[in-house]
Amino acid sequence: TDLRDQMLCHANVLSSDFSGSYLSVSDLSNADMTNTNITDARLIRATLSDANLASSQLDNSILTEAILSGANLLEASLSNTRLDGADLAGANLLAANLENATLRGANLKDANLKGANYTNVSFGEAILCNTTMPNGDLDKTDC
Repeated sequence: TDLRDQMLCHANVLSSDFSGSYLSVSDLSNADMTNTNITDARLIRATLSDANLASSQLDNSILTEAILSGANLLEASLSNTRLDGADLAGANLLAANLENATLRGANLKDANLKGANYTNVSFGEAILCNTTMPNGDLDKTDC
């Protein structure tokens, strides 16, 4: 499904299937996407600020330079997902699965990663400031 450059802010799309969709440059800010299948999707430079993505599946998706500030990704699955340059400031990634994800250059200021699976995650050049790490420790490296 090609939904590039669409205005879907405040949309209520709980438990929907966007697998394989093109959502690049789309605005999904404040959308409720709880338990949504977004696997193998392209969300390059998409805006998902303050979106609710709790328990959603975003495996194998590309979210490079996406804006996810304040997003709720509680228990979301983001394995093998590319989040390079993404803005995750203030995002809730509590108990999320980030296995094999790339977060190079991502902004994780004030993000909560407590309990997240970060096996083989690439954090190269990510901004860590007041970031709650998976073990519960607060990382202030870039403050």
